[in-house]
Amino acid sequence: MRIAQITDLHVPAREGGLRLLADPNARLERAVAALDALVARPDVVLATGDLTDHGTVEQYALLRRLLEPLRVRVLPIPGNHDDSRVLRVALAGLLPDDLPDDHVSYAVEDLPVRLVGLDTTHPARHDGVLPPDRIAWLDRTLAAAPGRPTLLFMHH
Repeated sequence: MRIAQITDLHVPAREGGLRLLADPNARLERAVAALDALVARPDVVLATGDLTDHGTVEQYALLRRLLEPLRVRVLPIPGNHDDSRVLRVALAGLLPDDLPDDHVSYAVEDLPVRLVGLDTTHPARHDGVLPPDRIAWLDRTLAAAPGRPTLLFMHH
């Protein structure tokens, strides 16, 4: 199974700011084109956080448009620049339906390798956190298939 990872995309929706230094949107367009052009295309692309620069609806809409040319499955997980509540709605078509109520963590079971995305974000912090409820969620999720090859992905 081939897995690609893209991270820290920081997609801004407006000109100026970050786009004056190094245009993240143009870089993402080039990365998407390169991934899509591979002869041995990945089976899945893990998008591991800081997908947008400020977690706005506008930025997630632009992110979706930039990722649209990929002809493979994209699995997003939030980073500290994302807003998990907005991400859940804006990227709903890329996420499983059975997300926990208070974080964007999930397991993908329909691939040769089980993929477990763990949300390490907290709205008031920029570093990663793993509160007891998320550790318990991860313990239950990993215990559900102890012998299965599993890859854990997160931002922090």
